[in-house]
Amino acid sequence: MKRIKGYHILAGLALILVLYFPLFLHLDSLPVTVWDESLFALRALHLFEEGSYLYNFNFYTDLPNHPNTKLPFTTFFQVLGYKLFGVNELGLRLPIIFIFLGLTTWMVFHFKKHYLSWVPVLIFLFILIASPGFVRPHMLRTGDQDVPFAMYLLCATLLFFQYLHSTKGKYVWGFALACIAALMTKNLLAGIIAPGLLVYVIYQKKWRWLFRRPEWYGALFLIIGVYAGSLVYFEWQHPGFIDRMWNYELMGRYQKTIEGHQGGPLYYLNRLIRGMGVFFWPAIFSPLLLSVPDVPNRWKSLIRILWMSMLSYGLIISFSATKTSWYVAPLYPGFALLSAVSLWHLYQWYFVNRPRSWQVSVSLICIFIYSWNYGHTIASNYKPKPSTKGSKYGLFLKQLDRSNAPYREFTILDNNFGTSAYFYTQMYNRLDPTYQLTYKRYIHLQPGQKLMSCLNDVLKPIDQKYEYKVLEEYSGCQLLEITAEK
Repeated sequence: MKRIKGYHILAGLALILVLYFPLFLHLDSLPVTVWDESLFALRALHLFEEGSYLYNFNFYTDLPNHPNTKLPFTTFFQVLGYKLFGVNELGLRLPIIFIFLGLTTWMVFHFKKHYLSWVPVLIFLFILIASPGFVRPHMLRTGDQDVPFAMYLLCATLLFFQYLHSTKGKYVWGFALACIAALMTKNLLAGIIAPGLLVYVIYQKKWRWLFRRPEWYGALFLIIGVYAGSLVYFEWQHPGFIDRMWNYELMGRYQKTIEGHQGGPLYYLNRLIRGMGVFFWPAIFSPLLLSVPDVPNRWKSLIRILWMSMLSYGLIISFSATKTSWYVAPLYPGFALLSAVSLWHLYQWYFVNRPRSWQVSVSLICIFIYSWNYGHTIASNYKPKPSTKGSKYGLFLKQLDRSNAPYREFTILDNNFGTSAYFYTQMYNRLDPTYQLTYKRYIHLQPGQKLMSCLNDVLKPIDQKYEYKVLEEYSGCQLLEITAEK
């Protein structure tokens, strides 16, 4: 057994420190946001409490009719997060970060075994944690599932590549599992890297070999069987599931703009450039390595398949009528790995043999550039503020809890979507048995009733119709006690 040296321990501690600030610092300071994150929170809550799939959010009293067609693979990890950390922001968000770090750790061993160096994966990790577009709400620091989906697709690409070049059947089964994880997280969106993988197979003249391999058909049968079987099951349990999934989640969003999410054909490219900053450009120049004789063919082939899969994904989503900033998520790991491969080879065949003074100067410049991006990423996520009033309840409740305010029994009144408000009633009722919080969408108010709201559409009508006293206030939110009707 190898003895662990002191500098290994120091390096490990330094890595933990570097990871902590962008990934974990104030992770629970942003309240669970309205729409996507709060929907994932309630999906996991239902599975946690009832042990079953939540088909419609109107299962919860006063929440609107909103069918759920998200497939539940990654939700199982968030249920585990609730069991380990409680029903709260950390229970929802930590599983997303752990999936990212866990699959990155798998990549370390994968690269060490097949590429004889894990350093590119370390560079890959450092690039992603210093990319503000990747480390932000709706990506790595919230309970949304776009980052796990992105990592599943990257792992599927790496395993498919390894299968083609090693011909060992175990890799195709790993590819199948990664594809199932992606499909059962973000549905058929997982399939849009397939054209790129097919182009790579044709380029490598492997298509005849591939389609003669029995394990390849077995893997396809497993992928299609699990996915199709899941859809049949959900359709049987909830008639109309497939129609809603296809016409709202998939083609409905691709063919027409949903909820005002729109942009031009370069929308995602611009998001990626802004989100990665300087780290985007080594990926762009990575094809130059294909003409360098000293770069091993295995690395050149890896660059090709990464480019083909990322172009396939990027081009297809760019033609979608609905464009949201988080659909770009799978491009971040792919381009980060391309940048890491470029930088690693630049270091090997250009940096190592240069004069010592030159190495020191370039190293200091690189440290400065990285520190600036890293610091910018941390600053952009330091105690982030909610972007909507309907997401402020978590902050208001935390203020009441910290100040030991005596108010423990009241109603959160929110006539908008209400999912974030409802989540916090459940969170605080579990946090302390003295809390008796309820959520209502519309109620008839009575003297003596206490209510909290952050919405003008609630507070203004109350001001017009009722006499009340303000018990507590926070950032436009109020906790009121109704005293009389005007």
